[in-house]
Amino acid sequence: KIEGELGHGAMGIVYKAVDPTIGRSVAIKTIRLDQTLGSEQLADLKERSLREAQVAGQLSHPGIVTIYDVVEKGGHLFIAMELIEGQELSRYCAEDTLLKPRQATTIIGHICHALDYAHKEGVVHRDIKPSNIMLPKDGRPKIMDFGITKMISSDATQTAAILGTPSYMSPEQIDLEKVDGRSDLFSVGAVFYELLCGQRPFTGPNITAILKKIATEDPSPLHEANPEIHPKLAAVVSRLLAKDPKDRFQSGGEVVAVLKRLLEDPSIWD
Repeated sequence: KIEGELGHGAMGIVYKAVDPTIGRSVAIKTIRLDQTLGSEQLADLKERSLREAQVAGQLSHPGIVTIYDVVEKGGHLFIAMELIEGQELSRYCAEDTLLKPRQATTIIGHICHALDYAHKEGVVHRDIKPSNIMLPKDGRPKIMDFGITKMISSDATQTAAILGTPSYMSPEQIDLEKVDGRSDLFSVGAVFYELLCGQRPFTGPNITAILKKIATEDPSPLHEANPEIHPKLAAVVSRLLAKDPKDRFQSGGEVVAVLKRLLEDPSIWD
């Protein structure tokens, strides 16, 4: 039962609803499949979407929003998921709303812990960005929309156009290469950069310009955008944003371990 509208996204509307059978509040995300897929892809859409949702729905981690049900009907995909009371992380990516560096680092650590779990389960998110991460009042982030990007399209550049800005995509996504968990870690690096200075690492006047920068250019050094960022913290962000996956952290767990050491070092935050 629909109770109200929570917001609009690039792909559809998100509603607040309640399951009348058990009285559970849920969020229902709608995706306009007829507008995001070519006609030749619609035939196998339902089977593929439900299969992806089933995989994503098997993830059980406190840092991942739980998927309860998925239905395809009338050219739309309806995804019922855990309702989170809080703010999107994008709320804290502007220069006038930035979190303290230590708080941002703690949040990134939680995100990497959840991604490490998902990657070990064989699931890559493919669309990590601030608007896909909710920050509840307890400060522990929850990642949304696992599997949804793959449901929509296997073409990374087409997906970027669907979702809006591709500023958080990895170089291998742009090159349409097979991606693994290290692609998500690149996206985490882009989010981390923005949380620390209020600027995206890769910007441009259009999608083509942004994709070119991601593939060929390094972002401006963090200390230029925010002189308060410690070099050791900036080095973590730089490694996450390495163009070659082999040069990045190889797992979310590896990032968690490094961030834990930094969080325990008072000199980083003085």
